[in-house]
Amino acid sequence: MDLKEKKRMNVKIILCVILFIIVVIGLVLVISRDDKKSNSPVSHKVVEKLYENHSDNKCTEVIRITSNTEVSEAEDKVLLYLIFGQMKKDNVISSKISLDDYKTSALKVLNEEYIPLDFEYVFEGYQYSLKDDEITRKSSSCTENYVTKLYGYSGTDKLELDVMAGYVKDGKVYDLKDNEIGTYSEDDLNKILDKGTMQVYNYEKVNDNYKLVSVGVK
Repeated sequence: MDLKEKKRMNVKIILCVILFIIVVIGLVLVISRDDKKSNSPVSHKVVEKLYENHSDNKCTEVIRITSNTEVSEAEDKVLLYLIFGQMKKDNVISSKISLDDYKTSALKVLNEEYIPLDFEYVFEGYQYSLKDDEITRKSSSCTENYVTKLYGYSGTDKLELDVMAGYVKDGKVYDLKDNEIGTYSEDDLNKILDKGTMQVYNYEKVNDNYKLVSVGVK
């Protein structure tokens, strides 16, 4: 091998080394960027959209969470409260709801194995019953209005949502231990609920949705 060939060979080796270094640096930057993205705080808009499933609903069963519980052991009405909130967002609430529409909304909230398939549940003044692959409803009287406020949140792909809750009855606001915490006023409700009962909802991000994994109290 003459001198010119040696020089060409050396140049090729140097170019290969440079290319290898560039590829390695590129991979490191991509991994670092993805890691920062996965660890970045959840945007408030995402949280607000998720909290819509918890929004105040008149004549809806009062949800009382009394202990830290995995979703597999959670009461059906806790799950149904979130599912019906999602169905409301999806505009599928009606006098008759197909099982497919119900499941489509429910799968945005939790995994399929936890979806209640045998229930009677009161939501916004109607009692909904699932029978023969269809949900039907009838009017239901009520004396209590479930009320909530978003109190705080934390996490990234695993998100904790802290919700202050209570109910309104006969013009008074109560926490979920039935202690009176104020006189109902639409303008003052947000402040009154600072003395409500904190309910904790834990979610895990699955593709584009945050799915419920457990509920609890603080």
